[in-house]
Amino acid sequence: GNLNLGDNVRARFGLDSDLQIYHDGNHSVITDQGTGALILRSNETVIKNAADSEDIAKFIQDGAVELYHNGSKKFETTSEGAHVTGALSATTSMTVQNGSGTEGVQLRYNENGGEVALYGTSGNTKLLIDYLDSDNDGNGQGRILNLGAGSTGVQIGIANASNTGGITFTTG
Repeated sequence: GNLNLGDNVRARFGLDSDLQIYHDGNHSVITDQGTGALILRSNETVIKNAADSEDIAKFIQDGAVELYHNGSKKFETTSEGAHVTGALSATTSMTVQNGSGTEGVQLRYNENGGEVALYGTSGNTKLLIDYLDSDNDGNGQGRILNLGAGSTGVQIGIANASNTGGITFTTG
């Protein structure tokens, strides 16, 4: 009742062998080189490790997409969006927008300036935390916290390289 094929013997489908399934001695391969997409139809698709002891990914009809790391769920889509378990990292910035994509905030990290900033959609600073040390003497300079933008903001901390400044509140 089995069909046994040796290594590198391919099961080929389509007039031009567009779909091929085979084992090359090291890897099991499904190749789709035709036009269109490779479509898997299922109410639930689960990808497991070779030992069948851990989930790697799940795709559930009318439900979640779940991604796992070492058997532990780390990412899951929901009807509201997505949930991440653990840390979420971005190399430069992360943007959060409303449903229409017209409003939102962006969290950015500037490694050169030691700055972490939260910006509004028009690019104005909403929250700025930085520790500037442009001469690398270890003394630092600049704002520690700045709420707002320009002269309408609040600054708390060191205002310049001579370590003076303290707290600054200004209005228009």
